[in-house]
Amino acid sequence: SIPAQDEIDDFLLEKAAILPPQPRSPGETGCEDHAPVSNDATPMHGLMDLLAAAERFNLVGLKTLCEMQIGDLLTPSNVGLVLHAAHRQEAVTLKRLALQFIAANREGVKQFRGLDAIAGEPE
Repeated sequence: SIPAQDEIDDFLLEKAAILPPQPRSPGETGCEDHAPVSNDATPMHGLMDLLAAAERFNLVGLKTLCEMQIGDLLTPSNVGLVLHAAHRQEAVTLKRLALQFIAANREGVKQFRGLDAIAGEPE
């Protein structure tokens, strides 16, 4: 069954409170070791929940915004989890961003074992 618009609005308002990502400092590459995606205190976790909701409720614009925001928060330590989530949520843009990040930051991803989260996962 399709949820009522009020239910969707309430959910989105709750999640939107954590949306603004931390701006990067000049010279920050995004390759620094940050908290993993699964840490409830990070903006990444809320964005991943919001991405899942956008997929569930077919909110294309919100899904695209989430993909771009999550793409800005990619690090060598979280890129594997993000790639896995992008695959599950059929987030084509986010998947492309994660793969580009991996290609551009191979050594950092290898050093922080960023792809360990998806090792052995079925497709």
